[in-house]
This record gives sequence, C-alpha cells and structure tokens, in this order.
Amino acid sequence: MNDVDKRNSYQGTVREDNDPRRYFIDWIDNSDNPKILDVGCACGDFAVSLKNEKPCEIWGMEYNEKSIEVAKATGGFVDVFLVDLNKLDVEDFSDFCGFFDYIVFGDVLEHMLEPQFVVEQFKAFLKKNGFFLISLPNVAHASIKANLLLNNFDYTELGLLDRTHVRFFTYKTICSFLSDLKLDIVDCKCTFIWPTGFQKNNPFIRLSGYMKRYILRDRHSYVCQYVLKCSIDSGAAYGKNLDKLSLISVPNRFLQQAFRYVFPRSLRAVINFVTLLLPKKIRHRGKARCVSSIISDDCSSQKRIAVHFHLFYADTCKYFYDNLKNLAGVDYDLFVSTPCPELVNEITTALPGARVSIVENRGYDIGAFIEFINKINLFNYDFVLKIHTKSISGCSLTLNNGKDIDRSCWRDLLVENLIGSPKIIEQNIGILKNNDDIGMIGARDLIFHDDYWLDGIRDILNKIGIPYEFETNTFIAGSMFLVKSKLLQPLKNIYSIKDFVPSKINVNHGTLAHSVERLLGTLIIAQGYKIHGCDYSRVIKFIKNRSNWVLKRKRLEDRAIVKIFNRILFEKKYFPLRKEICLFGMLKFSFNTSRKNIQKLFANMLTGKSDFFVEELRDNYIREEKDAKLIAYYLPQFYRFKENDEWHGKGFTEWTNVTKSLPLYVGHYQPHLPLNGFYHLNLDTMKEQAELAQKYGIYGFCFYYYWFSGTKIMEKPILELLNCQEIDIPFMICWTNENWNKKWDGTTNELLMEQRLEDDDGERFFHDILPFFNDRRYIRVNDCPVLMIYQSSFFPKEKLEKFIKDIRNLSKLNGFKDLYITTSNLEHNPLDYGIDAIMEFPPHGMKLLKKFRTKKVIQNSRYNVYDLKDYVKNKKFLYDSNYRVFKCVFPGWDNSPRRAKLGCVIYDNGNPSLYKEWLMECIKYTNETHPVGDRIIMINAWNEWAEGAHLEPDRKFGYAYLQATREALEESRNL
Repeated sequence: MNDVDKRNSYQGTVREDNDPRRYFIDWIDNSDNPKILDVGCACGDFAVSLKNEKPCEIWGMEYNEKSIEVAKATGGFVDVFLVDLNKLDVEDFSDFCGFFDYIVFGDVLEHMLEPQFVVEQFKAFLKKNGFFLISLPNVAHASIKANLLLNNFDYTELGLLDRTHVRFFTYKTICSFLSDLKLDIVDCKCTFIWPTGFQKNNPFIRLSGYMKRYILRDRHSYVCQYVLKCSIDSGAAYGKNLDKLSLISVPNRFLQQAFRYVFPRSLRAVINFVTLLLPKKIRHRGKARCVSSIISDDCSSQKRIAVHFHLFYADTCKYFYDNLKNLAGVDYDLFVSTPCPELVNEITTALPGARVSIVENRGYDIGAFIEFINKINLFNYDFVLKIHTKSISGCSLTLNNGKDIDRSCWRDLLVENLIGSPKIIEQNIGILKNNDDIGMIGARDLIFHDDYWLDGIRDILNKIGIPYEFETNTFIAGSMFLVKSKLLQPLKNIYSIKDFVPSKINVNHGTLAHSVERLLGTLIIAQGYKIHGCDYSRVIKFIKNRSNWVLKRKRLEDRAIVKIFNRILFEKKYFPLRKEICLFGMLKFSFNTSRKNIQKLFANMLTGKSDFFVEELRDNYIREEKDAKLIAYYLPQFYRFKENDEWHGKGFTEWTNVTKSLPLYVGHYQPHLPLNGFYHLNLDTMKEQAELAQKYGIYGFCFYYYWFSGTKIMEKPILELLNCQEIDIPFMICWTNENWNKKWDGTTNELLMEQRLEDDDGERFFHDILPFFNDRRYIRVNDCPVLMIYQSSFFPKEKLEKFIKDIRNLSKLNGFKDLYITTSNLEHNPLDYGIDAIMEFPPHGMKLLKKFRTKKVIQNSRYNVYDLKDYVKNKKFLYDSNYRVFKCVFPGWDNSPRRAKLGCVIYDNGNPSLYKEWLMECIKYTNETHPVGDRIIMINAWNEWAEGAHLEPDRKFGYAYLQATREALEESRNL
C-alpha cells in the first residue's frame, strides 16, 4: 500500500456517524470566516467536506509530496506546506503566529516521536481564544487487550496498531498528556467499535467468559478514538476538566451486545423477564441501562490506589504493617518514605512490593507527601491514600464533639477508619466511586473547622490559581485520608521538600507544613467537592473482639457446604436423588470423600466455564464440493407429549433428566446445561438449530424415528420439519427399533412398548416414511434415499431380510432407483442381511478401552469411566473391514443423567481439541476410502443432552465443539 492510498484509506468521505471529522466540523464556528490549520491534511478530504459545509479559510501541512499534489488539486486549501512535524521550526512560519482560530490534529500525534513537543510548538500559531481539535486512537480498546492476554501485539497496515504509530494513547495517558501541555478540555467525544469489529477472527472471541466480562465492564474498552476540543489554559487550575473524558457514554447498541457477557445467565433471565414489562418501544433500553449501570471507568470494580506511607516512628511500625495488609484485595501501589535507611530491609520484608525511598523528615509528614505528589503521575491512579506513623505518647486531644481522647485512640481513629479491615476499605472506595460530589474521606470525629493560618492558605491557593474567599478552613486533623487523585493535581510542582523548614512564613501564618496540612482539606472544598466523615466504630469493635473467630471458622465452612447442597438438592427437580444425600451434619455418612473434595465437586458444578470456552462466530461456513458431509444424530425428546406424561410424570422431557444430574466423582462434569437456556422443540427452535448447524459446517440431521408396527412416538418435530420448507437443511431417518422402557427417567428397565416386526410391517413402514423420501431435502447416496436401521441385530435374521426386501421393492415401485440401507455396528457382514453399509454409533463398538478408577461420591451410583484421550490418541477407532463404513465421532459421552442407578458409562478426559483431532482423522479416512459425493461422517449427536453427547453450546465449553467441527472441516481441505 503506497502512502497516498494509505492516507486516503484513513480519509475518504466524512461519515455522519462515528467519524471524528464530523465532530471537528460541528465544533467549528461558521461565523467570521474562521482560519483553520489542518495538520497532516493528507489528500484533503476533510478540508473539502468542511469547505462545503462552512465558510472558512484552510491551510494544510503534510509530509508526503504526492499527497500535497492531490490536496492542492481539490481547491479546498489556501495553501499546503511540506513539513516534517518531527523537525518543525516555528521561525519558518513566523507570519502565522497567533493567526489560526482552530488547529486540527486528526489522527496525527500518534505518528510523532515527541507529540508533546509538536503541540507545544503549535501553540504559537493559535489565537488567544483559539482551539486545538485533536483525535487520538485508543490502544486500550478491547481488541488490543484481548491480543495482549494471548501474548500478541502484531502491527497492521491500518487501524489501532498501524505500523507507522510510534506513540500509544489511553484514557489516562491522554489526561497526563493534556495536563503536561496545560490544555483544558472544552468538549470531548468518542468513536466506538465493538471488540470483534476490527478483524474477521478477533482474539476477543477466544477469551474466557470471565475475561470478556472483565474487559467489557470498562467503558474505555469500546472506544476506538478520543476526539477532543481543547483550549490553552488561561492560568486557572489546569486539568480541571479532564474528568470529562471519564464520562463517555457507550452507545446503546453496544450495551445491548455486552448484556450477554457482563451478566451471569441466571441474572440475565431475571432482567429479560423484567424488561418484558416495559413498553415495547423502549424494551431494548432496559438491558442497555443495566449494563451501563455497572460499567466503570476502570476494568475492575475497585479503583486503582496510590498509597503513601511515611514512616518516622519506628516503634509503631508493626501496627501500621498489620493494617496495611488489609489492602491485599485492592489494586494499589505502595510508596514508603522514611528518613531511616536502616529500616529499608524490614519494610520490604513486611510489605512486599513496596517502593521505598529515603526522604528527610521535613515538615513532619507533609514534606514527604508533597515530594511523593511531585514524583508520581496522579492520572495513573484514581485515589490516593495518605498514611503516616504517629506517636502515641504526649498529651490528649479534644475531638470535634468535645470528647477528650489519648494519642493512641487518636491514631486508631485515623488509621482504622480508613484501612481497619478489607470491608472498611471496600466501603470507603465505594463511597468515593459512587458519589461524584465527595472528594475526600477521613475519620468523622477528626474533621475540624477553624481560621488558623488562613492567610497562608489563601496565598497558596492564589499561587496555584484557585480563588478562595471562605472565612474558615476545613481539614482532617492528623492528615490521614483517602482522596480522589485528580484533586491533588494543583499541588504538583508548587513546592518541594526543601521548602519545608521550621522557620515561619510570617508572624501570622505559622509554618508552611501547618498551612499545607489545612490546605489539603480546604483544596477539596475550593474545587467544589465535599469531605466525607466516616465512623466504623462498631465494625472495628467487632473485629477487635473476635476471640472465637478462628474456632468458629470450621463450623462456618461446613454450613456453607450445607447451604450449597440445599440450593442444589432441595429444589423440586432434584427430588429423585434426595434420599442418596443426607445433609445437616451427616455428610461423612453420605459421601465417600473428604470435605475438601466435596467443596471442589460442587464449586465446579456451580461455576462452570472451561479454558476452552468460546463465543459464537459471526461469519458463516462456506461449503466446498469436496468437503465431507457431517450428519448429526438428532433427538426429538424436548417437548411434552401424552405418553411421557403417563409413563414418567406430567411435564417430563429430556430436560428433566438433564437438570437432576449430579457429579458422581471429583472432576465429573455434570450437569450439562445449555448456554442459551432450555428450549421447547418447535418450528422456531428447529429453524435456529438448522441455521446454527450450517453456520459451523454441519451438513444435515439424522432424526430418530420411533415406530412400533404402525404406532409412532415423538414424530411431531420431523413432521413439522416436513411441512416447513423454510428450514432448508438436509435430513434423514434412523428407525430406532428398540423396545421402549423406563430407562428414560433412570428408574427401572420396565417395558412400556415392545418392538415387534410383523409380516406386513415392511409395507406399513414404507408408506409411513414415503413422504420423507419424496422431500427434496432428504439425504441420498448414489441417488438412493438413505435409511438407517439402528439395531438390525435386534430382530431374527429371516424377519429382517424380509422387511428389507419388502421396502426395497416398494421403493422401486414408487419411482426410486433403490434404497441405501445402513445400520450401526453390526457384528456380522451387513451385506449378508441385505444392508449396504455400517454407520457407526459410538460408544457402541468401541474396543480396547482404558478404564479409569474413580472414588464414588454418591454411594448408590453405578458407573464405569473410560479414557477418551487414550482411545483417540492411539487411533483405536481405525480398523479394517470388508464392507463400507461411515465413521462417527462424538464430543463426549456420559449417560449418568439417565442411568446413574442402573449402571452408566462415562468417557472422560475429552475436550474440544481432542474431538477436533478425532474428527480430522475420520475425515482423512473418509476422503481416502469414499468417492466425493458419498463422503459422510456421522456425529453423535446434535442434542443428546442426557448422554453428554451434544454439539449445541453449553455453559462449560460454549461454542467450542461447534467451532472445532468447523475448523476440522476447513483444515482438512489441505490433507
């Protein structure tokens, strides 16, 4: 891509939405023919759009000669100058000093080696009341964060990681950048792009659900560019409007998309129900507002803190060390200053990670705090916590309520009301975070109002450009507090520690340290914020009197386990297993495992997501002629019908089995729960299933067809599919010719319907399924409709041969070439039965299996666990045969939801990666042994939820198995 093409790709026509140049045009006043300098004007598209909308005079600067030729030819510029901004000499353009009303930097500064120097130079060209219009890309966009989490930082031709970018900006670095330039934000906007919007296979979709929620809770993760209108500060407290950048409003369309990531599924269901009560026109806003209410300015729910701890009284260190450890659950940096070099090793041992500096004890703790403010970048933090050692000897102190206390109580009030426990810290952070009008927090009884050293405070405020006319000071005695960091910015570089000496400023002012101590509170009031007084005396008293806490802790943990069991087992859907698990102090008699393993077992059951979890892809699979045809077995047992209500209880469906399942050993994945909620099988559901299947490369479905000598069960879904031509997915029938018994509900093998093969069943069966054969979507091999007979060995050979002969003859009489008949894992040669081929149906026929030994958790369960990884890695599924075989794979197998008491089979140690490897080997085998039109591979299954064999997305793996299916198809094209 040459320079002109690249610049044009960034320019082009100004869009009406989500374009920084649109904001630039709107900000430019069309009165008095404003003069505008477009820095990095490229080929002049912005100037042309601006000129067409508003009367103005535009000059341009550009470093590329070819771009300048194109720009001049547009007629939009008075003149365009060839300039290398990295080597700009202001004297070369002395005629333009104080000349321009607006100077535009549209995605330019990120290409500069020293962007701050460049903007500083251009200040000379701006009128006194002029404005800079700046757009900067956001390197903290969700797509970049996702790349970094996956150890990627690859440059691209265009976009946020353009190869020509040499500087990178985020919300906080922009604040620091503008503050150092002494620029005020007059207005700010943002352009937004959804996290996966930059590239086809953005790594964001590969992150775990937790990481997606963590990223999307930060409003700045949606921002592509920050667009700023800035003025040169007139001498007031510069940076006062920087918080406007934190108030960006994420578009509703993004918040609605984020809804599914930010909230847990159970809470989403509640919100969805509540929003149904809203008027139809504003329903979508309900979800958006829910997400917006929890999105923060930072990714974490707690805010980043800079902690300054000044250590002078060495005899009180342990008290402060113990209290500072309560910050463990907070994102903070600890800065320790001390005049005692001999304490450095002790500090770093007691407070790992602390940054220790040797600082003189000038101005008590105040001088060290001012030195700390000068050295750090306040805009890298949301809050500043100030703590310092305090002597407990000396005279008493009178509180603001008139009560006298000794110095040890004074110290406790200061410290413990700020960091006395993790709960107190969380509460204080929440107060500052959720209240825009509160700027500082300290102990309530130590907030004083007086008029001491008032003149000195006024002098300091005037020096930093903040007028203050009040007659009293408001401050926290002892100067320990938690404060919003931006409110300390005016103090930066006003004083240094060397200014703090014991001498007097003048006879009326007292020392500088006393003035600054009172200023630290008054400064907050002067900027329009309040000081909040906290009092956690009851909490602190409870913590100090918890002598039996450790002894009670074990009992509390046991109660927590019981609470989890109650939640899981004592709901109606778990009644069938209630007798097996006895609670309330009898855990050791009900479970053959330790309490630790029980905690692991149920914690895993409730939390859910695997490292393999992925979200749904946006683009569709494009089938090629040589691709194998993947056909998934399809169970229609997800709607109510008369027989189920009679035999298994009213309302019984497959979901009944799924939801009552429990783990049988530690590490056992149960229950399998659908990612997108439980569905009722109807036409709308089937249409969604067909679209999802084809999106991931599934060619068609093989429907189980339950037929008992003319009596049909669960036929409704396939009949509805037959009558709905809109659902355009190939399908076939598997006659599930077994007896029907009560194994569905996992209780007994009681026979409900017997499977007999009558003499005239061939004719009756054929005419029942003839409408399916005539459907254009029905799957064929060699132009013959495919019929699968599930268990051909279930019938006597003579009866089966007659049945097959009858339906073949009838097919020819009805205009078909023949039928293509298959069965599952017949022990004998299928050709001897008049059957054309085998369609595998694992786990039937799987051999040479390696067995796992696991320790039972529920005593009354019966199961065998096999190693799926060993089976796949050693290719035990490949074998020689004298007949045609259509291979079959499954994502997993675990029929414990149906047969935990009757004896179940579990294939463990599998994952999407292993499944993909198995499928690719079967594709390779099929391509080598089958002609192009007959390359069929079966998958067990699309939706066998109660047998752990489902491609439909679940809460643990998401769409991982579907994505592995598609990847196996696409990658196998090169085999």
